[in-house]
Amino acid sequence: SVRTRLGRDPALDPRIKMVAFDDYTAGILQRPDLTLADWGLVLSYLGRNKPKTIFIDRIFGFPFGEHLNEGVSQQEARAFVEQLRAASAPIVAGAFFQTQEIVKRPVMSTDRPEFSLDAMFRSVHASERAAVVDGIPWLNIEQGFLYGPHPAIAAAFQRIGSINNEGGGYIRPLVRIGKNIAIPHSVFRTAGDLRYRDGSLYIDDRRLPVDSDGRLVLNFSDRAQ
Repeated sequence: SVRTRLGRDPALDPRIKMVAFDDYTAGILQRPDLTLADWGLVLSYLGRNKPKTIFIDRIFGFPFGEHLNEGVSQQEARAFVEQLRAASAPIVAGAFFQTQEIVKRPVMSTDRPEFSLDAMFRSVHASERAAVVDGIPWLNIEQGFLYGPHPAIAAAFQRIGSINNEGGGYIRPLVRIGKNIAIPHSVFRTAGDLRYRDGSLYIDDRRLPVDSDGRLVLNFSDRAQ
């Protein structure tokens, strides 16, 4: 990127701790992935240090193995949900939105409080809220399908956010997929709740520098760390 060539890559905030499941880990375990029970243990262990949030860059769309009917049982899925819900920190998972349906993959329910535009726009009087939301030019309703954690384990995650990127180093903080439904990007799910006030979007007390197309620059480094 231009920022990289200018030597202006952002430094990683020292409060952020990153843990990776890489080829080395897979080699030690002699398998390409963790089981659902393993993920439960890992995420519970990370929660012991009482982080503000745990974000895992994963969809968890197939907790039953590649063919959905292989792998763990419904009982094991329920145990996973209970284990993560008992964690000391909220755990965030990813979801993605696309225009084409994926055959035999369950579409994710949008009946979650963090997807409610009423909550995000609660600073606007209820009688004016619909007009304000509809008047934002980059927040049009988009038709498509949302895919995220499998329904059997979706309740394990206190927050779910979009992992869709726009390309060119941009993301959209919100993707609106219904009259009163919008999916926040996962990068904000780790920080708090998006709120609209005074004509702008905020995360806590920080205003998001959204451009006229409803995008902002994704703050990442091109260099291997």
